[in-house]
Amino acid sequence: MVLSHFNDDAYLDARVADVMARIEAAPHPQMSSADTAHFGAEVTVTTTDGRRLVKVVDSALGRTLEQPLPRFALEAKYRDCAGRVLTPDAVDRSLDLVADMETLDRASVLADTLAAGCACDQAGGPAALARAS
Repeated sequence: MVLSHFNDDAYLDARVADVMARIEAAPHPQMSSADTAHFGAEVTVTTTDGRRLVKVVDSALGRTLEQPLPRFALEAKYRDCAGRVLTPDAVDRSLDLVADMETLDRASVLADTLAAGCACDQAGGPAALARAS
């Protein structure tokens, strides 16, 4: 799941509205938000023939060190987010720099890449990134 799944008027799509009308969401009675393991979920799907399919997870994929998000999924999320404000070349370059962060001589190399690649239409977008470095 990436940010673009929630963009614009996606929620107005008739197919999405149809599915949303059939969804019920509620806090799980055995998963307290005060507990450190409160990022789990239980999903039950009732099929048109009445069968109930149930899946329970203790924590979302990527939420813990024991179940990290696979690299391809993490990279897709990064590209989706960074691509909103960076040029495609800056997304590629910054992804490479982040992947090799431990070997960078200076963190400013990454900050400079982000500032130079900013595709923000907002006033002060590139300048704000440059000041942060």
